[in-house]
Amino acid sequence: MQNFKILKTPDFLEKKIPAECVPHRFAIATNILLCTPDKGLLLFNYEPQKWNQWYPYFSSVNDVYDFKGETYQEIVEEFYKEIIPRENVQNRVCKAEDNFLKLLEIPNGEVKLEESPIKPEIWLKYSKTQNIWTFYYIEFLQVKGISKIDLEVLDKNVVDFMPLNEVVVSSVLESGKFKGIDVVDNTLDIIKDKETLKKILNLSIVI
Repeated sequence: MQNFKILKTPDFLEKKIPAECVPHRFAIATNILLCTPDKGLLLFNYEPQKWNQWYPYFSSVNDVYDFKGETYQEIVEEFYKEIIPRENVQNRVCKAEDNFLKLLEIPNGEVKLEESPIKPEIWLKYSKTQNIWTFYYIEFLQVKGISKIDLEVLDKNVVDFMPLNEVVVSSVLESGKFKGIDVVDNTLDIIKDKETLKKILNLSIVI
């Protein structure tokens, strides 16, 4: 079954969800983008032995939840009313910050975030392993300041920078890979949109 994005247009939102696609789980992915003018975009390879795929850093909050709405509009409203107020959901950015600093080997450091030019997305995704549809909220934040990072101690198999020059971007878009490893779709979407890429580059920081 194919995952699909919930469009925020009136004609889409008023549609009824196919009964087999009603979500029984939610997940929120908080993506943190770190971009530098010389090194490029920071990527993480989560569980190389299992997934072996480059992502921007993300932290997730998820749980089982039976959505009761019948239209896309209703489940979106239900998400904001019933799930967003939860304490663990409200604390998701703090959790993301802590985990981000640990991965960069600066657990006692600080990171300052700001809203990213990339707008949040809502998806319905199907898990083959669990045979369940999930309501996904994907948000993006961008680093505007961070404690000093010692790049030499980082495991390049897990943490690396993808240069955002024209040669590298064209190669990654053509192959879908960076250094021979698949790049996740939402990152490909970011770098193929020249306006979006320009905006995140304008928020680059020196580390």
